[in-house]
Amino acid sequence: MSTASGPIEYADRGRGEPVLSVHGTFGGWDQGLVAAEFLRVNGYRIIAPSRPGYLGTPLSTGQTFTQQGDAMAALLDALGIDRIIVLAVSGGGPAGYELAARHADRVSRLVQVDGVCIPGPIPGAAAHRFIA
Repeated sequence: MSTASGPIEYADRGRGEPVLSVHGTFGGWDQGLVAAEFLRVNGYRIIAPSRPGYLGTPLSTGQTFTQQGDAMAALLDALGIDRIIVLAVSGGGPAGYELAARHADRVSRLVQVDGVCIPGPIPGAAAHRFIA
């Protein structure tokens, strides 16, 4: 879909209150649908975009997390959605945080599942604990 931020590939499944399912690393709209399937079967509409640089959404649509949050808001504009629940998983966490922080009036609830929130390399103490 064409948006003010650039093209965004997405899937739209189900009926009911909309949920934006922001996928993690190594996925796209397909991973977003899988992550939110439990919501779809319980009456929610799932909108699952491919984040910039994944599948059919070019990286030029949002090279930074801030730009990715803005791109998600641009997708909502293009779809005519004023407010939405956001489910952000793993590597999709930063885009979800930015969307909620920069466009708070658009996000009714933010749910993070193992959302990445530490910028840059893993701190030394954590690296020794988690990297063998």
